[in-house]
Amino acid sequence: MICFLRGMVSCSLSEKAEITSIATDKWNRAVKVKEAVESLLALENRTAEDVARVAKSLGLSMSWVYNLMRRYESDRTVSALVPAIPNGGRGKSRLAPEINDLVLSAIDDLYLSQQKIKPYQVIREVQIRCRRIGVKPPSDSAIRARLNAVTGRERVKKRQGWRAARDKFDPTTGRFPEPKWPLSVVQIDHSPTDVILVDEQDRLPIGRAYCTAAIDVFSRAIIGFCLSLEPPSATTVGLTLAHAAMPKQAWLDAKGIKATWPMFGKPDSIHVDNGADFRSQALKRGCEEHGISITFRPVRHPKFGGTVERLFRTLMQEVHKIPGTTFSNVVEKGEYNSSKTASMTLSELERFLVKFVTEVYHERVHTSLEKSPRVAYENGIFGTSNTVGRGAPATPKDPRRFLIDFLPIETRTIQRYGFSLDRVQYFDDVLRPYIDNEDKRKFMIRRDPRDISKIFFFCPDNNDYFEIPYRNISNPSISLWELRACRQRLREQGDAHVDEQRIFAAYEEMQEEISKSLKATKSTRRNRERKLRLGDGLKAESTASEYRQDISKKVEHEPISFDDKFDDIEHW
Repeated sequence: MICFLRGMVSCSLSEKAEITSIATDKWNRAVKVKEAVESLLALENRTAEDVARVAKSLGLSMSWVYNLMRRYESDRTVSALVPAIPNGGRGKSRLAPEINDLVLSAIDDLYLSQQKIKPYQVIREVQIRCRRIGVKPPSDSAIRARLNAVTGRERVKKRQGWRAARDKFDPTTGRFPEPKWPLSVVQIDHSPTDVILVDEQDRLPIGRAYCTAAIDVFSRAIIGFCLSLEPPSATTVGLTLAHAAMPKQAWLDAKGIKATWPMFGKPDSIHVDNGADFRSQALKRGCEEHGISITFRPVRHPKFGGTVERLFRTLMQEVHKIPGTTFSNVVEKGEYNSSKTASMTLSELERFLVKFVTEVYHERVHTSLEKSPRVAYENGIFGTSNTVGRGAPATPKDPRRFLIDFLPIETRTIQRYGFSLDRVQYFDDVLRPYIDNEDKRKFMIRRDPRDISKIFFFCPDNNDYFEIPYRNISNPSISLWELRACRQRLREQGDAHVDEQRIFAAYEEMQEEISKSLKATKSTRRNRERKLRLGDGLKAESTASEYRQDISKKVEHEPISFDDKFDDIEHW
């Protein structure tokens, strides 16, 4: 690095200027010199008298004319004969070599390190080192000039690492390959929402929610999303895929949202990052079952997920207009008090985002497509006068089974009491044949973390799932995070023997504490809101499931109507 900087400070500017920047009088003079030099070079038996004659006519010395002849012979251009503009020594070091080496060593030791030392600290260190050896320190501007001579790539590489330098400075070669059809490639990712929410009961702050979104790369249309107070997980990915795959009118009606969201269908491929939630066995098996391929982004190459990243930036720009926004960074936030101004609940945020997606985002022209996402999606499905469309998108035949196939997987043997998960027991008469036969196989079961009052048992004899309720059906319905909170509470109380009875007793105690607290703590309010949210979500899914049972007869979503659009196409 020191050698590189030495070369930077010792090199000079090129003597040859860009031709349009040369002054007219200097250019005309160079043209005249060119004619004279060419006349000399054309002479077969050139003598010193010939050179002296031309030098006198140009008002130059003979040695300078010889110099011009050499320059013109090596580069037969007019600009080669334009006098160089003196730069006053810019770019050349005026410091003594030992002082220059001292400055560059300090830059290499301090500035170009992961400690990220400030320039003024480097200047102070140079001054200390100079006084230590008894020499006069260079000026601050001389030291800063050498700091500024460090290239941006080298600075980022030494201070932040080579990956950061690559991501910032490597040229962007090509672009993400454009799919041929809608739903060919769908990018999925998560992001916290930049707004503090309040609970439904007391309208007090409960923190931020998480958004998982699925965007169709072909049309840039949002085909599914999931808003939750839970951190991103394989379950939220499954819920997002389930939301994306099915028509959304029943879901919108169940939530009382008046909107049109005609984009749906099973994606051919999903592009995701390398998080644990995307590496889960449940997601892998679910995608394999339903013919959805998974492509993982190259590690530490965020640009390969640029479409969904830009979507989140667009969504958060709208969220920043909501009271209680946290903005994207502390500089933008300033002194704004997000918690004090928070006023929107999770349900209200969901309605806000759905309205923006359906009425604004899908309808306005996308700059890279030169059309709106809705039009791009319709053109890709139905075709245009110049292109053939993909056709009606495929949807899951059994929406319930589709969602189950993405729930977390567990394997257990069947005991006399049934199954046991996290110290909670489950039983149903459908298990009796396996118990009677003393079947010791490990069976696959799935559980919805939002409601663990039942599990889904995969019956290998008929390849279907059966719901298995609590063995003690009097136990209340709780979520997995509530179960873990109860177990943690018992451990903190020193209860070494944690069983099902103690778990649900602890749950009842926690519910009583919540009900007694008029203004609960932020975490308690958040937990209460989670409970309400899970109940609303499951109710909406139940309503949507009933609606979907008749989907083969009628698909209600405007302005797209697949039946009408395909009636006149014989080969479909």
